[in-house]
Amino acid sequence: MPEKFKTITSFIKSSNRGSNETPYNFTIDYPDGILTCNGNEYMEINVVSFDMINTMYNISAGASANNQFIIRRGTTDTIYTIPEGNYSVKTFLIQLQTLINDPHITIAYNIAQNTYTLHKNGTSQLHYLIPSKIWGLVNMIPTTIYEITSTGLTTGYINLVNYSKIILRTEGVNYYYSNIENYGVSNKSTLSNIIFWACKSDIEPFKVIKYNNEDAGRSFNYRIENREINNLTLQLRNENNEPILDAPDYLIALQFNFYRRDDNTIKTNIIAINKLLNDIYTTLIFAMKRLGLLA
Repeated sequence: MPEKFKTITSFIKSSNRGSNETPYNFTIDYPDGILTCNGNEYMEINVVSFDMINTMYNISAGASANNQFIIRRGTTDTIYTIPEGNYSVKTFLIQLQTLINDPHITIAYNIAQNTYTLHKNGTSQLHYLIPSKIWGLVNMIPTTIYEITSTGLTTGYINLVNYSKIILRTEGVNYYYSNIENYGVSNKSTLSNIIFWACKSDIEPFKVIKYNNEDAGRSFNYRIENREINNLTLQLRNENNEPILDAPDYLIALQFNFYRRDDNTIKTNIIAINKLLNDIYTTLIFAMKRLGLLA
């Protein structure tokens, strides 16, 4: 087994960052030479702890803006903007009713189906709903024009979870085949720079999203390809790979563990490389003879 001979723990407070940086994207500079491998050494990074208050709103004007919809009356469009905040299906319903404030439109919540139904009453004028930016919340097509009738227009199921995961990405570090992902790439996995994620939707608003690696597990442990690290950029994103623009400051502790490769591992790798080169040489000689390039 490789021998771990040194551990350096990096305690990071995101509020101690550059004046032009944000909690969701900032860089830590390390002293020259402190995170450096020599000879047959290599590094691993391990997330030891993470603490952040869940102050992010499920309806916001951030990167994944989901706070506007349109009511069309005849040929006149009115854009409604929902105040940012954390909403339940009932408080969201109250906010819709308050914003629209139209005696000809009533909205009801269907508990069994988890949907809303909009009714038109007391007018012959045509009324329509264009979901626009709330399309994901009501599971309707954003640009489709839905007529609100006297018999009722029912939305799709209501989903007020705009995203589920808090994902920590890094820049400035290459990982040695430690993590792969298919976020943003259809039906294809690629090497990833994700080192940590936590579930936001399980944490009540204004409670702490918390992780502690108390049992020294290796769930968020990655081997690093770099021989030296002088700086590290941390980025908070969600599962849609969108920056979490309203993320608050957070605390994180990272451990850099240094290992020495044992001689047997080096010897085995050299033997394997030598065998591969011999196989390539034999294959090339055989091919050249088949082509008549060698006697």
